[in-house]
Amino acid sequence: MDRVGLGSLLLSVLLPVGVTAQSPQPGPAAKPVAFEAADIHPSPFSFGAKYFHTAPFAGDRFVVHQATPMDLIARAYRVEPDAVTGGPPGLAFDRYDIVAKTPPGTAESDTRRMLQTLLADRFKLAVKMETRALPAFLLKADAGAKDKGSRNMKPAADPEGDSDCRVADPPPPNTPFPATITLRCTNMTMERFTEQLGGFGFAYLNHPVVDTTGLKGAWDFDLRFTWQPGAPDPITLFQAVEKLGLKLEAGLAPRTALAIASMAEVPTPNVPGIEKLLPPPPPPSFEVAVVRPSKDESRAVQWNVTGNQVTVRGTALGLIATAWDISQKTVVDYPAYADKQIWEVTAKLPIPDTPPTPGRRNPIDSDQVLLMLRSLLAERFELKAHLEDRPGSGYTLRAAGTPKLKKADPANRASCTDTPAPGEKIARAENPLLTHYMHCKNVTMDEFARELQAYSGYVIKTPVLNATGIEGRYDLTLSFTGLHQLELLGLAQGGATPPPGSAPVPGDPAGVLLLPDAVARQLGLKLELERRPMPSLVVDHIAEKPTEN
Repeated sequence: MDRVGLGSLLLSVLLPVGVTAQSPQPGPAAKPVAFEAADIHPSPFSFGAKYFHTAPFAGDRFVVHQATPMDLIARAYRVEPDAVTGGPPGLAFDRYDIVAKTPPGTAESDTRRMLQTLLADRFKLAVKMETRALPAFLLKADAGAKDKGSRNMKPAADPEGDSDCRVADPPPPNTPFPATITLRCTNMTMERFTEQLGGFGFAYLNHPVVDTTGLKGAWDFDLRFTWQPGAPDPITLFQAVEKLGLKLEAGLAPRTALAIASMAEVPTPNVPGIEKLLPPPPPPSFEVAVVRPSKDESRAVQWNVTGNQVTVRGTALGLIATAWDISQKTVVDYPAYADKQIWEVTAKLPIPDTPPTPGRRNPIDSDQVLLMLRSLLAERFELKAHLEDRPGSGYTLRAAGTPKLKKADPANRASCTDTPAPGEKIARAENPLLTHYMHCKNVTMDEFARELQAYSGYVIKTPVLNATGIEGRYDLTLSFTGLHQLELLGLAQGGATPPPGSAPVPGDPAGVLLLPDAVARQLGLKLELERRPMPSLVVDHIAEKPTEN
C-alpha cells in the first residue's frame, strides 16, 4: 500500500455508509455495453511498487494503472484470482495501463460490464462461470460462548435503526487515526457483519468472509482492534472477534469461480488515431499551494492527505523523491542546497468532476497527487529532470548453498499473490510484524525476481536481477516486515532498510524480519545490494528557493 493510499483507504473504509459484498453473483444478462474508445498499452516503468489501481471515476474517463490481465478479469467479474483457472502464461505478470472513454450518462457501476466487453473484444476472452469450494474466512459461533449471555453482544436496541460499524471516537480533523480503534456496531446482523469485516479488516483478510454462525437477529457491540499491523501491543482482528464470542478461521466455502476457455496472450492493437479519440489531459495541478520554510527540523519526509488537503514536508530533494516515489539515493546531480532547507507544502486538491457516493469520502488517486507535486516543483522550484541509467545500488538474487525451493506442479498457472495457499496460515495473524506476504506458484527465478519489487512492501524500488543460475519452475512463499512498519518502529531511514542481519537500533523488537533475511531463511537464497547501472532521476536544474506564494 502506498503512503497516499494507506491513509485514504482507512478513511474510506472506517467511515463509510455501507460496504458492498466482496463476491456477489454475476448479474442477470443485459444488453452489451462498451467503451466508446480504449487505449491499451504496456505499463511504463515505475520506481514504486507495481500494483494494480484505478483512478477515481471522473467525467468520461475510466483509467487503470499497472493492471495484469488477471486484475482486469477479477475486477470485471468480481472474482478472486484464486477463483480463476486457465489463461495464457502472462496472465498474472504482464501489466497494462488503460484509458477508456465512456458513453454519456455512464455510472461507475456500468464500467464492470464495459470491462467485460473490452476483454472479449481486445483480449479475445471467453469464460465460463461456475461454483467451487474456494478459500474463505469462516465466521463461526464460539462453542464455548453459545449462551447469549456469555457473548459481548447485545440484541439490537433499535432494530429499525441504521446497520453499520463506525469509529467510536474519531480523531479531530487533520489528525491521524490511532493504530488501535474501537468500532461501535449497531443493529448488526451476522450477514451484514461479514460484509463489514471484509472492508475494515483489509490488513488481516485476503479472502471474503462467510457467515457460518447460525445466529439470527441483529446485535449491538463494540469491536476494538489494531488496524495497522506493526503497532505496539496490537489487538489482532482475530482476537477482537473472539472477544465477541465468535471465531474467524480460514477455510473453504462455495463461491463464484471463473474458467477461461480461451484468451489471447496480448491485446489487439489500438485503433489508428487513438490519440485523437482520447487526447491526453493537461498535467494535473493543485488548486492552490503554499510553500514556506518548515519549522519542523526533522529531515524525514512527512506526507499526509486529509480530505482535499495535502501536506508534505521535506528538503527539495525529499520532495523530488516523494513526487517520483523513489529513494533519495536514486536522485543524482542535484546541487547541495537542494538537501539543506526543509520546506512545507500545503496544497488543496481540485474538486473532482464526479461527486462522491453519498456517505463516502472524496476518492483520491495517489498517482494524480504525485503528478501534482511534480507540477508544483516544476513551477515553483523551476525543476527540470530526466530519467537515465546511472551507476547505483540494486538488489541481485543469488543462490546460496542448497536452495529451499519446492518443485512446481505444472498444472498450476504461473502466478504470484499476497494470498496464502489453501490451508496455509497467515503469518501476520500470529506475528503482526510480518505484514507482507508473497506466494508464487510455478514460477521461474526470472519471474520471481521481477515480481519481488512489486511485493516488497516498498523495501525495493529498483528492478531485481536474477543471478541464481537456477533453472526450472518452483512454488515458494515469503513472509516479512514491510517498509511502512519499519518506519513506524524507527528501523528505516530515508526509505532504505537496514543491512541484512543487522540490529538497526538497540532493542530491535522481536518479530521483525527484513526481506533479505526472509529470502535467506525461507528460500535459501541471497538478496544482495550491488553496484550496477540503475534507472536514476537526473536533476538538470532546480532553484535554491521557490517563487513567491
